[in-house]
Amino acid sequence: MGTQVPRDEVNKYLIRIKKAFSKNQYEFIGRRKNIDAMSRAGILPSHTREIILGLTFKNYLAGPESERDKMKKVK
Repeated sequence: MGTQVPRDEVNKYLIRIKKAFSKNQYEFIGRRKNIDAMSRAGILPSHTREIILGLTFKNYLAGPESERDKMKKVK
């Protein structure tokens, strides 16, 4: 298992991501393995907004890992 980040840091990150996601300020870069995993779990792309906005620190397991693909800011 990876390193753990303090709960308050997880909450700060979630707030930042949820605000950006709610305003459509970011787009996701789909990695094939993640798209395949979502498909196997029955998660459609249309479900991602609801899932992301519903995340809490309780959903956090470990990380972060080094970023391989940067999120692109949408103007």
